[in-house]
Amino acid sequence: MSLHERVRHAHAEVQLARFTQLAEQSDTLGLAGPAQDDAARMWPQVEHALRWLASQSDENDTAAAQLSTVMRGATGMLTIESASLDQREDWTRAAIRAAQRLGRERDVCLLYGNLGTVLLDRDDFVPAVECFESALRLGSQSEPILRAQDFDGLATAYAALGWQSEAEKLFDAALTVFAETAHHRDEVATRLHRCRARLSWEEPGGALEDMQVLRRLIDEDGATFASSEVLRLQLEVWAHAGMARHALDHADRWVDAMREAGELSLAEVRLARASVNFILGRPDAAVPDLTAAQQIVQTNHADQMLYEVLTLLGASYRDTGRFDDSRSALLHRRDLAASAGTKRRWQAATDLAHSAAAAGDLATARTFHQQALDLVTADTATITTVGEKRFPDATYQIYDQRAKALSLSALADLDVRAQNSAEAWQGHDAAIDESWTSVRLCVRILDQAGRSAFAVEDYERVLTYQQRRAEILAELDDPRALAHAFGECADALRLLGRYAESISHYERVTELDREVANHHDEARSLCDIANVHAILGNADLSVEYYERAARLAACHDYRMIRVHALAGIAEVTTDPVITAASLLRAWLLATAIEYDGGIGHTSERLSALPDADLDLWRTHAIAEQELATTSSPEQAVEHLRSAVNFAAASRDQTALWDALDNLAGAAQTVGDVALAVETLLDAEALTVVADAPDIEDAVLDHVSLLVGRRLENTDAAISILRRRLDRATARGDTRARMRSLIRLAQLHVNTIDEDNAHAMLEEALHLARALGDPVGEVDVLGLSGAIERRHDLGDTPDTLVRAIFLAEQHCPEAVENLRLLAQ
Repeated sequence: MSLHERVRHAHAEVQLARFTQLAEQSDTLGLAGPAQDDAARMWPQVEHALRWLASQSDENDTAAAQLSTVMRGATGMLTIESASLDQREDWTRAAIRAAQRLGRERDVCLLYGNLGTVLLDRDDFVPAVECFESALRLGSQSEPILRAQDFDGLATAYAALGWQSEAEKLFDAALTVFAETAHHRDEVATRLHRCRARLSWEEPGGALEDMQVLRRLIDEDGATFASSEVLRLQLEVWAHAGMARHALDHADRWVDAMREAGELSLAEVRLARASVNFILGRPDAAVPDLTAAQQIVQTNHADQMLYEVLTLLGASYRDTGRFDDSRSALLHRRDLAASAGTKRRWQAATDLAHSAAAAGDLATARTFHQQALDLVTADTATITTVGEKRFPDATYQIYDQRAKALSLSALADLDVRAQNSAEAWQGHDAAIDESWTSVRLCVRILDQAGRSAFAVEDYERVLTYQQRRAEILAELDDPRALAHAFGECADALRLLGRYAESISHYERVTELDREVANHHDEARSLCDIANVHAILGNADLSVEYYERAARLAACHDYRMIRVHALAGIAEVTTDPVITAASLLRAWLLATAIEYDGGIGHTSERLSALPDADLDLWRTHAIAEQELATTSSPEQAVEHLRSAVNFAAASRDQTALWDALDNLAGAAQTVGDVALAVETLLDAEALTVVADAPDIEDAVLDHVSLLVGRRLENTDAAISILRRRLDRATARGDTRARMRSLIRLAQLHVNTIDEDNAHAMLEEALHLARALGDPVGEVDVLGLSGAIERRHDLGDTPDTLVRAIFLAEQHCPEAVENLRLLAQ
C-alpha cells in the first residue's frame, strides 16, 4: 500500500470507527435515537470514506474488512438511506464481495439481507428474493431474530410478486418470532409490510386488523415508530375498509396541522389526502392536492415522493378525462423509473397503457401492455432453498406472477374488444392460469374477464366467469365482494331475458349488502329489482321496490339514489297523481344536489305533463290536511301522505311545505321515524330550491337528530350535519356554523373519534365567544368536560366548572346535567 493510500485509509478508519459505533447505537435505540443526529452530521465525510473503501475493497483486505463491518451494521440508518438507491446497492454488493473474499460468512449473510432490503426499495423483487434466500441459506439457526427479519423481507417480496400463500406463511413465521422475543421494532415493521400486502390482496379487513395491532404497538412504545408512512397507510386502510368519512376527517385535520410545518411534510400529507380521495372515487378532489404537492417535491428534488405523486396524478387526470395531462404525468414518471427495478418499470408501462385505453387509443395501449409483459417475462430467476422445519427443500422459478397475470388479462381485454375471437379469449384463460398463486388475484382476473365479456355483449360468458368468481368468494367468506359477483350475474341474466333468475340474484345481492351494512348498494339492488318487475309488467311490485329503495336511500342520506328511485316510481305507476308528485320530488332533490342528469330528465318529463288538473289537486291537498286534523294518528298519517302527493302534483310549493311539515310531525307521533326522515329530506330540498336558509338550517338540525338518535345511523347524521356546516359557512352564518360544529363534535365523541371532536369544539368555542353566546359556550364546555371526565375520574375538569358557572347565569335548565357529569 502506498503512503498516499495508507493516509487515505487512516482517515477513513477514523471517520468510520465513530460512524460504526453510532450505527450500533442507532440499531439499539431506534432510528429516532440521538445517535442518528450525530451520524447525520458526520455523513458528508463518511460518504466520501465509503466511496474510497468501495473502490479499494476488491484488492485491499483492510479496506474490505472495514467496508464489510460498516455496511453490515449501518445500512438501516437514515443517513445511509439518504444516499441514492444505486449507491447503496453498489456499496452493499462491494461489501458482499469483500466479506466473501475474507471468509466472513456471518457478514455475507447479513449483507445479503441488507441488499435484499435495498432491492425492495427499488421495487426489484425477483433479485430481492434471491438475496433473502441466500441470507437464509447462509444464516445460522441459532439467530432467530436475523432469520425472522429475512422471513419478513422474503414475504414482502413474495407479496409484491403475487405469491400470496407463501407470503402469508413467512409473515406469520416472522411475527411469531418477534412476538415471542418481544422484539417490537421488527414486529412493527413486519405488521406494516403485511398490512400493505393485504391491501394489495384486496383484504381490507385483514389490513385493518394489522393496523389496529400496529397502532397499539406504537402507543405502547411511544412515538418512535409513528411516521407519516404509518399515518398515510392508516388512512388508506380506513378508506378501503368502508370508513370513508373517518379517513377524510383525519386527512383534513392532518393537512391543517401541517400547514406550518416544512414544505415536504405538507406535500406528504397532501399526497395522503389525495390518495384517500382517489380510493373513494373522487379523482377531481385529489387533483388540487397532487398538483400542489408536485410543485413542492420538484422544487426540493424529492424524486421518490415525486414518483408517488405522479403515479396518482396520472390516474386522477385519466379518471377526470384529462388524457393529455395524464399521459404527460405518466411519461415523466416513466423517466424517473428508468433505472429502478422491474416492478416499477412494469407499473409505469401499465399505467400508460390504461391511460391510453381510457382515451380510446387502443393501439398505443396494447403497445404499452406488451412492453409491460415483456419486462416481467424476462425477469425470472431459479431459486434453490435449503429446507428447515417450516419449509422443505425446493428448487423453483420465481417471477412476478401478479404482474404477468394482470398484463395477460389487459392484453386479452383489448384483443376481445377488437376482434372477439376464440384466440382472444385464450388470453383470459392464460391469465387465469397464471393467477393460481393468489386466490384474490384469481378473483380479480375472473372479474376482468367477465367485464370483457360484458363489453362485447357475450352474457353467457359473463355468467361463466362471474359464477366461478362467486364460488371462490363464497369459500373466502367475503360477502361484500360476493354481492358484487352476484350483481354481475344478475345483470347478465336480465339482459339474457331470464328475469326470474335475475330477480333471485338481485335479492341475494340485497341480503349480502344488508349483512355487511352496505346500504348504498342495497338501495341500488332494490332499484334493479324494481326495474325487472317493470319489464315483466308488475307495476305494483315495481313501485313497492322503488319505494323501499327511496326510503332506504333517505335514511342513509344517499340522495342521488333517491332521485333515481323517485323517477322510477313516476315511470311505472299508473296513478297520474303519484307520477306528477314523484317527478316533482325527484326534480326538487336533483336541483338541491345540483345533479344535472336528474334535473334534465325530471324537468323534461314534468313539462310534458298536462296542467288541467293542477287546481283540482291543490284543492284535494287542502281537504286531506283538514281530514287529518280530525282523524286518529294512524289515519292522519295516511291523509297527510295523500296531501303531500296532491300538493306535489299541483306544484304548489307553499302547500307542499305545509303538507311535508305536518306529515313529518304525524310520522314521529306514530313512531314511523323512517317516514319522518324521508319527509324532512324532501322538505330540505324544497327549502334549498326556495332559498329559505333559516328554515333549511332548522330542518337539517331536526333530521340529523332523528337519523343519529332514533335510527342510530351516525354516518348519515354526520353527512347531514356536514352539509349543514358547509351551507352555513357558504352564506356566512357564524351561529349556524357554531351549532353545526357542536353537534358534529358530539357525534364524533360517540364514535370514539375524540381528535376530530376536540378540533371542532375548539373552533366552536372561539365562535361562541366571538358571538357573545354564553349558551353556546356552555354547550361547548360541557361536551369538552365530558371528554376530559372520560379519561380522568379525579378532580372535576376546569371546563366543567366554567360550564356550570355560565349555566347558572344564562341557562339554568342545563345545570343539573352538568353537575351530574362533574360527579
